[in-house]
Amino acid sequence: MEKNSKRLSRRTFIKGTAIGVGVGITGLNLKEVYALPAPQKWNKEVDVIIIGAGGAGFCAAIEACKAGAKTLILEKEPVTGGSSAICGGSLAFAPTSMQKEKGINDSPNLFYEDLLKIGKGRCVKELVRTYADESNACYEFLVSLGVKFQSVEMRPGLSVPRVHRTSAGDTLNILKNESTKLGAELLTRSPAKRLYANPQGRIIGVKAKIKNKDTSIKAKRAVILTTGGFAMNKDMLKEYSPLPLESIMAVSGLGTTGDGIKMAMEYGAAPSQMTLALSPITGVGIPMDVNTKTISQPNYAGAVIVNKEGKRFVNESVAYTDIALAGMSQTEALIFHIADEQVFNAYKASTYSRMDRPLKADTLEELASKAGIASAALVEEINKYNGHVAAGNDPDFGRKSLVGIAGKPTPIKTAPFYAYVTKPGLIATMGGIKVNTKTEVINVFDEAIPGLYAAGEVTGGMHGAGYHTGSGFGKALVFGRIAGKKAANEKPQR
Repeated sequence: MEKNSKRLSRRTFIKGTAIGVGVGITGLNLKEVYALPAPQKWNKEVDVIIIGAGGAGFCAAIEACKAGAKTLILEKEPVTGGSSAICGGSLAFAPTSMQKEKGINDSPNLFYEDLLKIGKGRCVKELVRTYADESNACYEFLVSLGVKFQSVEMRPGLSVPRVHRTSAGDTLNILKNESTKLGAELLTRSPAKRLYANPQGRIIGVKAKIKNKDTSIKAKRAVILTTGGFAMNKDMLKEYSPLPLESIMAVSGLGTTGDGIKMAMEYGAAPSQMTLALSPITGVGIPMDVNTKTISQPNYAGAVIVNKEGKRFVNESVAYTDIALAGMSQTEALIFHIADEQVFNAYKASTYSRMDRPLKADTLEELASKAGIASAALVEEINKYNGHVAAGNDPDFGRKSLVGIAGKPTPIKTAPFYAYVTKPGLIATMGGIKVNTKTEVINVFDEAIPGLYAAGEVTGGMHGAGYHTGSGFGKALVFGRIAGKKAANEKPQR
């Protein structure tokens, strides 16, 4: 009797879970909260359906096709790539042949420990372990496809240089071409709306809008969610973030509106660290140039960070997420990076530099006037900073390096001078639905939801309360590959 009651409660849960979990949290309508049963007739049948054509989705498609699965990729936007296509192209892998060639002594264990340290011990250790152990295989996979890596670099919180730089756009094109070459069907402007389930709670298909028509597609093996996060969903940001992230500039993929999270939660998917990541913010923040809306990081080349009052407020060598977080409490959330000619040239020659457009002046006073910074305070602050550099000690904020533990700070004294005017921007969200190391989506009973997998930004748990540069793009590719393999190996359903 007890066993039957348990089965009944879980079957009831499949129908009603969104009432308790999803409504209010994800903006679901009460009329939408019940499980969607199979249609009388399917419009299309495939083995694996992948929702979202970004890095995770394409990697999943490649592996599913290689395993012999008939694969369909649904993308709601007119173009593919998602957030992966517009990220900085940083990939955290270890220990790679590129690292070894440069004499960098790294290992999966050191990578694992750094990820835990940066995540302040709040990561899901099993996910971190899997990522660290599988990352080099993913690197070799990308190299085999023709992806070119430009450099391997140090970042805050890392024990050794581990951030492999590549062109995100080129990488996504290579992955897209490989997936379609292997036989994956790609449909853009085709948003998934709901997941279908059978009476036992197994996910068996997707209801999508294709060519403006409701289309029911059967997934004989599994569905994989690679839909991205929710940086573009202001309602979800308000719900989950203790800070007003909905009010700052979001530069994530346009499709990151939490669709996959909502669809999974309708079937009882458990949330994972939706409110934890980035201690205490929900997303990855980074200083963005106010004019070009692009990432701006001249501080890692030696620039000094001040606020509108001309005062420093943060150690310039720490993670950009921490700088953005500190910047949110400054006047108008403005973050000014002050550089001289030497720092300007170093930044321009670095891989950090992109499209930012700084203000320029022959004196600090003139620069302050152009930027709207308190002039006397800025001059005093720069002079004090230069004294700290000369003494080799920064008693105010403890800056000892340019970035992480690498490089030495230099004085700001050689005209002309530059001011990079930035504000915190939101490039990703870190929380999502709960998955295990097989990328199976886990429900609130801590059980895998049959037939449902997820990878990339739609998932939570790996980052904890911090962000290792390159781990967002990296986890999408690593876990996307795992999801594709696992989904393709599911037993076909009738």
